[in-house]
Amino acid sequence: MAEQHNILTLAGRTQLLNYIASSGAISSAFGQYIAIGNLPVVVVYPAQTTIVGEYYRNAPSSVFSIGSQVDLSMYMGPSQAVGTMTNAGIFGGNASATLTSGTLLTHTLLSYVKSNTVPVTLDYLLALE
Repeated sequence: MAEQHNILTLAGRTQLLNYIASSGAISSAFGQYIAIGNLPVVVVYPAQTTIVGEYYRNAPSSVFSIGSQVDLSMYMGPSQAVGTMTNAGIFGGNASATLTSGTLLTHTLLSYVKSNTVPVTLDYLLALE
């Protein structure tokens, strides 16, 4: 998969600003689930609240920080998320394994066709610039 630019949605900005402004810095985890969609999408923009054609989601299998960037990694076994991936995003705000649950915090275009014979690890990188 090629690297793609992602955007912080309006809801993601709000959650990040609330976290920074809170006196106790207590907030739910930002990246609770990564979701993938399979319907055509040309552009992503901050006001979006859903993944276009969401058909797969899972919790990150690992999360780690490197300097000013966070890597949320999601493993997909051979039989998981099979098909054409067109967009992806990170969900928080009480997200669950149920498709479309929670709040879409980031959104990116994705162009990858996953077969049912190969496992894939998706690394979703968030960087502060």
